[in-house]
Amino acid sequence: MIYQDDRSLKLLIADDDRVNCRVLKGILLKAGYQVVVAKDGKEAVTLFEKEQPDMVLLDVMMPVMDGYEAAREIKLRCTDRFVPVIFLTALTDNDALSACIEAGGDDFLTKPYHSIILKAKIDAMERIRRLYDKLQQQKHALESFHVEMQREMEVARHVFDSITQASETLPDCIKSWSRPASVLNGDLLICGRNPLNNLYLMLGDFTGHGLPAAVCAMPAADVFYTMTTKGYPVSDVVYELNKKLNTVLPTGLFCAACLIEIDVAQGKISLWNGGLPDVLVVNSEGRIHQLLPSTAMPLGVVSDAGRYSGVTDIDIEPGMRLFFYTDGLIEAENSQNEMYRKVRLHGLFDGNTQSGKLFNTIISDLQNFRGEMPQTDDITLVELDCDQLVSAMAVEDEMPVYNSMEDPDCWSAEQFIAGVSLKAADPVYVFMRMLEQHRISEIHRSRICTVLSELISNSIEHGLLQLDSNIKNTSDGFSNYYSMREKGLEVLERGWIRVKLLCRPTSDGWALTIHVEDNGEGFDAESYLANMAGIESLTGRGVALIKSLCDEFSYNKTGNIARVIYCWK
Repeated sequence: MIYQDDRSLKLLIADDDRVNCRVLKGILLKAGYQVVVAKDGKEAVTLFEKEQPDMVLLDVMMPVMDGYEAAREIKLRCTDRFVPVIFLTALTDNDALSACIEAGGDDFLTKPYHSIILKAKIDAMERIRRLYDKLQQQKHALESFHVEMQREMEVARHVFDSITQASETLPDCIKSWSRPASVLNGDLLICGRNPLNNLYLMLGDFTGHGLPAAVCAMPAADVFYTMTTKGYPVSDVVYELNKKLNTVLPTGLFCAACLIEIDVAQGKISLWNGGLPDVLVVNSEGRIHQLLPSTAMPLGVVSDAGRYSGVTDIDIEPGMRLFFYTDGLIEAENSQNEMYRKVRLHGLFDGNTQSGKLFNTIISDLQNFRGEMPQTDDITLVELDCDQLVSAMAVEDEMPVYNSMEDPDCWSAEQFIAGVSLKAADPVYVFMRMLEQHRISEIHRSRICTVLSELISNSIEHGLLQLDSNIKNTSDGFSNYYSMREKGLEVLERGWIRVKLLCRPTSDGWALTIHVEDNGEGFDAESYLANMAGIESLTGRGVALIKSLCDEFSYNKTGNIARVIYCWK
């Protein structure tokens, strides 16, 4: 039975003594509470489930089920609610009162009780109950926030992984070891190649770690891929990275970074270090040969960083290895709060460890030093084995090359592009920049651009993708043709083209030899060129244009090598 309005505190009382129960009910009703009455412990448990009271007042000695058992049953049914249980008992010995608490009681009051003291006990328990409810609400809010945060972190990690994995897979000559301090890694390690097949590598360490650092890595990766694919030098890549990060990063966030471009053909490494620890150049004996310290501000700090500042060129020597790392490595702490430090790291390069084992030695020594200490910053270590890199590049470069540089005014250039890179690469753009640097006039650059574009398109579309130009002869042929071209490049895995330019002086001017080669199935070039005479269809005009612009134009028998000579005075 319930008494009073439904806005007041609801109390469940259980007492088998009808007189005591009536008196207690009267006191509570007068105080403004709702009251639910049970005549024994079992009924109290039943009414608790049905009425969901805010507080329970129990007698100890009752028939059917005593107060101790009733308290235990009620507490089991509270789940994550806090429902205070106050024992009202005539027992006064310590053991009986202790048993009340052990059974789940939160307080007790001995009979006969004073109404004022009873009211004080109920008010005190109500304050605790409300505080508990508030804590529960905050706990649930934190749990919801945690779930949402985890979901957002997973999304961010997926995006971050997608961007970094867009990078070319690290070649065998590069070893890397990275340990993030949280779910997301604020260290960025990406690599790519330019159209001349030079390898680019970027190690970035964004301020802090976790989500903010990982999010900031995304625009940097985007600029890096765009610039390296187009063949820009390290200095230009650094300039654009700095400009981008200075624009998009909030105050206080920046990126310490190291960028390198490895030109095996020239036997040279161009390196820029802005804010990372010294890059270690190690000789074949496993000793530090040279330290390449930071020579510039980290990316994103200032808006007017010089385009050409801080780039160092070093010659590739036999047995040379480069080690570079983020500061999380030398600032790692052990259980005595001591840092790993640069001195300990450099001590490993004492000549007693074979150079090929230094990478694993560093990792092992760092892990032994840290022990079980929690990691406070992201750590990345990278090793570049120059011997392995040169060996790998030599295997790739099996194709014939022009090497007859009989005149000091001769110059040559070459691009090798393979696989899906063919879709994004723009070799003509790179060659046009080169022609401009050689001060070839605009009218000849324009004609050479036309020839190069036609030859490269033919090599890709007919040599690699085996597209039929007759498709273009229908009303919607051009759109179908280029749609097939796009789809073919997206799945092209083993195809490649190689473009070589050799410029020589002649008795009255210059001759530029262009060699475009692919590893496709080729075609019957002799018959094809013979049938081109007088052609008036939409296809084949490109070949006719090449013949009109060049002094010589020929294909090899298998049709996968085109060679033209363009001359000018």
